[in-house]
Amino acid sequence: MKKHNFIIILAEDICPNLGCYGDPNAKTPNLDNFAKENIKFNYCYSAAPVCSAARTSLNIGMYGTTAGVGNHRSMYKLPPQVKNFGDYMQKAGFYTIIGKTDFNFPLNSGYDATIPFGSKDTPNFATDIIDRINKAEGKPVFMLQTNASTHQSQYGYTEDTAAHRATMPRLKEQDHQVRETMDIPGYHFKSPEADEIWAQYHEKMTSMDRMFGEMVDALKEKGIYEDSIIIFAGDNGHGIPGGKINLWNEGVHVPMIVHVPKELESQINTYDTEHGKVCDRLTCFIDFLPTALSINKEEIPSILQGKAFLGDKKIDDVKEVFSFGARCDETFENSRSIHEKDLVYICDFALSKNKRLNVYQTTQSPWFNRSMIEEGYKNNIEDTDRRALFRQMPRIYEQLYNLKDDKNSLKNIANENPKETLRLRKQMFDYIEKYRDDALIEEALMNEFIKETGLTAYEILQDDKYYPVKKCIQMWENGMEGKELDHNVNNPALKLLLTKFMCDKQENFDKFIDDKYETVRAYNAFRIGNTKVMEEIAKTTTNYVLALYMIDLISNTRDKRFVEVFKIIASRAYGENKTLTADDRFTAAMHSAVNMLSVRIDSNTPDGMSEKELWKNDKFEYTRMILDALDLQ
Repeated sequence: MKKHNFIIILAEDICPNLGCYGDPNAKTPNLDNFAKENIKFNYCYSAAPVCSAARTSLNIGMYGTTAGVGNHRSMYKLPPQVKNFGDYMQKAGFYTIIGKTDFNFPLNSGYDATIPFGSKDTPNFATDIIDRINKAEGKPVFMLQTNASTHQSQYGYTEDTAAHRATMPRLKEQDHQVRETMDIPGYHFKSPEADEIWAQYHEKMTSMDRMFGEMVDALKEKGIYEDSIIIFAGDNGHGIPGGKINLWNEGVHVPMIVHVPKELESQINTYDTEHGKVCDRLTCFIDFLPTALSINKEEIPSILQGKAFLGDKKIDDVKEVFSFGARCDETFENSRSIHEKDLVYICDFALSKNKRLNVYQTTQSPWFNRSMIEEGYKNNIEDTDRRALFRQMPRIYEQLYNLKDDKNSLKNIANENPKETLRLRKQMFDYIEKYRDDALIEEALMNEFIKETGLTAYEILQDDKYYPVKKCIQMWENGMEGKELDHNVNNPALKLLLTKFMCDKQENFDKFIDDKYETVRAYNAFRIGNTKVMEEIAKTTTNYVLALYMIDLISNTRDKRFVEVFKIIASRAYGENKTLTADDRFTAAMHSAVNMLSVRIDSNTPDGMSEKELWKNDKFEYTRMILDALDLQ
């Protein structure tokens, strides 16, 4: 049996903002032509709204939250039965090549070669790919490559148009976006700042489009294009604040365009449009690995969760796609979504009460964020409006949006449609139970279990002793509906859920304040305002994730007593006797927390610093000012 090259190209942080998807701003002629000649998928969803979590799920053919590696750069080990894409393709006889290796687990096997990936506007993107293919020595090639030119880090850091364009030396005048005529989606307010950041995003898209076109030309010149399977997709939603990291459609809906050899085209159900052939099958990143195995007539292990869309094991009847939102650096997101083309259902499981921007979003484009905050006040938006995320918004247990009527997800219709909401909630909990998704167990507690038992996160999630998933689901649903809760629980995961929903009575919390597990003690102490217990844990914990979690909780409070806990953690990380690792992730948490504390704890806010002033200073200068105000330097 002939084996076709299988090439996946992921463009970082993009939604379907391409001309072939109807975006009026787009200048993407190469991808538009690629779509016209091949097959465009309308409903492809990333497994997660963050790059490492999305890429992890794609690479193991299952949701990262089932394997216990859904949290951004968590680096938990995988058990032997959880293998990666490269492992399977090597076994099938392929020469395997990997670009970006930003996974949530240590990558120790599966790939014969690496390939440079980068963010620069350069023809090397194409030549590097050909160079690696030339080393395959006659074997079919599997390649997972990334183009990072559209990554969130590549725009927004300057509001100067000329400075932005200088990062793309090959951008031509006809590629320039006219700022004043930009079409701005409704989940952002129209403003000069919105025009600028959206124009920058689209100019980066044009730069990426050129590199993709050069790659296609190079494959054709080498004579391997026609006989290769090529999948182009975004790795998650766009990087403009309000997109990635969130499970609204703009966080996970991505473009997907597929080239297959002629003999495989009929396997995909399509219809013709002016932009070429289109497929409306719901597709997720976890489908890519089973598809590669199906095409090559390899066995699809039962541990894989995806459904092949090509080959002898393909499945066309897909009614919904799940995605997950998990911790991204210092921001403890924990939500799950169901996408049914027009309907989007989101359930938020985070223990914290408020939702906010990640530190990279607040420092990426302070000038844009500031304009969104000010426009939000001018327009008197409610705190529950998604546009309030720029200043902070309360977490909402359930959200339901009909994209046919509300393409920008501005009207939550969950309460207006109880039957649909209950139907989708049941689907969500069935999914969590079936796949033992980690939605209902905290990562900090998982860390304690791993240290205590030596098990992998995946093994812990499979064991009711540590994760009684059915009981956790029942506890959550009862708590969400305000029903009576069973207080006689011994499992620490259940204790944390019970703590979230308990009314604020001292006697309810006393029994957990001396719990064996630090995570249980810390969260109960926070709920009841017991700073003594929080301070004790802050002084001694070696649980890195718990320290991050405590920072996140503290940054969302107006209780000035918790500032002392923050000081202890800061001194352990940045003082003379460093006993906590202050890596980039930890420092991001500190930057984020001091910014939030400056707003929330009024007496410690420097003169002139208010919520509307939050984004006006350089992030390091602002952090220094707040640290001074909190006497942390």
